[in-house]
Amino acid sequence: MIRLVEPLKKIILDDTVFNGEEVQEELFGGFCRCGGLMFQKLWIKSENRRILVCECEKCWKNEAIFFNSSKFETRQDVEVLGRYEFMDYLKQILTESEFEAVLNKARNKEFQTMAYSNAKKKLSNMNFKMEEILDLLR
Repeated sequence: MIRLVEPLKKIILDDTVFNGEEVQEELFGGFCRCGGLMFQKLWIKSENRRILVCECEKCWKNEAIFFNSSKFETRQDVEVLGRYEFMDYLKQILTESEFEAVLNKARNKEFQTMAYSNAKKKLSNMNFKMEEILDLLR
């Protein structure tokens, strides 16, 4: 499963986070299954692969196109996470006390330092930057 954290412009692939390079222009990214045009949204470099995330102008569906060097490899649907969906995602990967500690830290409330430290370690291992997550949750 590939996920796009829309507000952070990051891709989650195999429990690892990759920074996306945003495409500023409306560049052709292929055709959607609905018949609409896909436009390039983000490029991600992952080891020896490049991943292009495109969005349909008609149905707003997002798709990832995987390339090995310059050769097409495969296509995959992308789950787009907005702010609230990202919070739900965090609830799935963190314990209840860790999530609560991160949320309280973001809102400048009292929090359990041990739970926050554990959450920070988990998220850091995935390549998330804690400050970006805290800014998003504020």
